[in-house]
Amino acid sequence: MIAEIFEFCGCDVHKHQIEVAWLTLTGQKFLHGSFENTPEGNQQFWKECIRLGTTKVAMESTSIYWKAFYKSCPESISPTVFNSATIKLKTRPKTDTRDAMWIARCLRAGFISPSNIGLGKANEIRELCRLRNTIVEEITRKKNNIHKILDEYQRKLTTFSSSMNTHLALYTITILAQGGAFKDLVKSCPTTRIRKSIERNEGSLKAFLTPQLPPEAQIALDLALRGLLERAQACSKVDQELAKKLQDPTIHASLKILNSIPGISGVSALQLLFEIGRVDRFPSKRSIVSWAGLCPRIYSSGGKTSHGRITKRGNTHVRRILFQAARASLRVTNNPLKAWYQRLVARKPGRVALVALARKLLVIIYTLLNSGRTFESVPLGSEIKVYSTAKKIVRGLTTEPIAPLLNILVNWLDTPQEYRDSLSGIFYSMYEVVHDKRGTFS
Repeated sequence: MIAEIFEFCGCDVHKHQIEVAWLTLTGQKFLHGSFENTPEGNQQFWKECIRLGTTKVAMESTSIYWKAFYKSCPESISPTVFNSATIKLKTRPKTDTRDAMWIARCLRAGFISPSNIGLGKANEIRELCRLRNTIVEEITRKKNNIHKILDEYQRKLTTFSSSMNTHLALYTITILAQGGAFKDLVKSCPTTRIRKSIERNEGSLKAFLTPQLPPEAQIALDLALRGLLERAQACSKVDQELAKKLQDPTIHASLKILNSIPGISGVSALQLLFEIGRVDRFPSKRSIVSWAGLCPRIYSSGGKTSHGRITKRGNTHVRRILFQAARASLRVTNNPLKAWYQRLVARKPGRVALVALARKLLVIIYTLLNSGRTFESVPLGSEIKVYSTAKKIVRGLTTEPIAPLLNILVNWLDTPQEYRDSLSGIFYSMYEVVHDKRGTFS
């Protein structure tokens, strides 16, 4: 039996080895060690932790090297995985031993915020969603390669097909990659539907297939097309695996909430649900915005505070999906978020407004998942209500004096005192627009 209990342990995980430092409950004494990052080395480390009485272990989320180490942890020890950027050690010289000691000190002081790594079924679904995103990105690259080859030799798909995703386009590109001509396209036609499309676009297809591509272009086109089809099949397999795992009614209820938000649907909703995890672990909307890296950097010195760009120190997958969802939401009709974006983009750059819209979507997701309500069932914000109601009222103004009318409208809306000045400004601006003093509404 050892004389002292080393309650805390910090681990600096690398590909081939793990540097560790144990710390007593009082923080007065360290023990150091080094273990190989192999199954045998992991078991030796955990046995040593049990012998020293360690119950709390913290490790950096270094690439993928921590995963097998984390999964081998016994039940008697509580492991914590964290982002090393949150407790970055800036002293010199920097060594693995000093890093492990710093992690142990931060663990004892309670400075470490655990990452949302997830286990079991939730982690499997999240990894499948990430794999699907990777496959879709590769499919896009292969399509771009095909377009590049076709553009180099001035072959335009748009003369007979709306996109590369149609059966006719893929079939014609296959014939082109094999060095075939129009007669080969007709001879080996697989379906009646494609044959009818060929007959309708005979002239365009003959121009597309003539002359033949040089051998190097045929090889490159064939490789890109095969890669595209292989990844499409892989994406279909991932979708089938996701469908098998989505049998929980609670998952369906949460997905229904996310799918009700403009711009979010399908796999995006599924990945957001499992990337964010339990929303009750965030005490406020500011907390989840900070976790996603969508809050601005703050610089404060000498009593002056300025804000910079967003931190980007959170979950990159969540930011990417939210940004895509923000762009998609702008194509949704009858969308109050689109009106909000249009008012913001009138005074901010487009990308800044998109990032702000992505942040608003995240706050909406947090609020709806906490309340269990869908987006359609939630009333519009008070500022949108006031703007819409005031606009309808002011449209009918013609001869009444402006000042008494503003007081009547403000009292009728029964708004708090602190908002009356701003509302008066809104009404006056609308009155000027209606009477063609400042143009039209934007």
